[in-house]
Amino acid sequence: MTLWATPGSNRRRRSGSRVGRGAGYASPRAVSLTALQRQAAAAERESEIRRISALEQALLTQHLADFPPAHPPVAPMPDVNPLIAARFEQAVKDLPALALRRRSKAKKWAKEAAQQDAVQQQAELQARYDAAWRLLLNHDPAAVHDALEDAFEDNQHPAACIDVGYENGVRYATVLILYGPVDLVPERRPALTPTGRPTLHKRTKTDRNDFYVSALASTVLATVKEAFAVAPSVTELRVAVLRKDPQADSPQKFLEWIYAARFPRDWVAGFDWHSIDPAEVLLRAPEAQFERKGAAGNVVGLPLDEDPDLRSIVEAVRESGELP
Repeated sequence: MTLWATPGSNRRRRSGSRVGRGAGYASPRAVSLTALQRQAAAAERESEIRRISALEQALLTQHLADFPPAHPPVAPMPDVNPLIAARFEQAVKDLPALALRRRSKAKKWAKEAAQQDAVQQQAELQARYDAAWRLLLNHDPAAVHDALEDAFEDNQHPAACIDVGYENGVRYATVLILYGPVDLVPERRPALTPTGRPTLHKRTKTDRNDFYVSALASTVLATVKEAFAVAPSVTELRVAVLRKDPQADSPQKFLEWIYAARFPRDWVAGFDWHSIDPAEVLLRAPEAQFERKGAAGNVVGLPLDEDPDLRSIVEAVRESGELP
């Protein structure tokens, strides 16, 4: 068997392998890198589209969240094991270690006594719960304030209860919401190309301001909805919104009052939350104060001259950067 090729055979084979490698030839490696770059760019674009879509959804649907209504709390039964251990230690404190029969009786007694202790502790806790519930139902200012503050603690946009009281038969609570500037709204919005592929289009100033108003309205209504759920005695929620803008060009615009209105419980109870237009409700609310200016509909600050109490609150928030 021959183990070598005939002279010239390798040259012909190598020569033939170069066919087709003229101008414009791209190696498999180069083609793969280009494809990977395109895939990476497409994945990044799709990720950005999903991110903006999720952000828009979050901004516009806060009022659709479910807030379970407050109900009379039920005190849990305490863990009986620590109580048994405490009673047993009490019973055997002076017993010799070898007094097995007496220690066995002590263990049985400890279980019975601990059960009674647990029932008594639960009853005492339930009495405290019942007293707190009555205060909430009777519109006690401290109880209502605490209930609202607890509810607002995890809100996306800070809110605080600043007043609880009676006025002309109305049991009201006043809530202050701290909202951000129009920069909350993404500059680009999800769209489709003529061929139906997802893409992003730049928003106009008008579109961005309109979206901002809808997002603001969703936040206000979510706050109202939550407040009525946790404070059953409140028949009217009074809302004021302050806008905080770290990029403002003056101290006055750093924190501005941009909205105020009353929200009677009976009026809000008639909402079909999945069909209302939050921006429309924002404007239709009793005694609503809100202003937009210019061709693009910019939301502008409201004057504080006629409300010294609100002015003092705004000044305090300007100094601290936080709600009272």
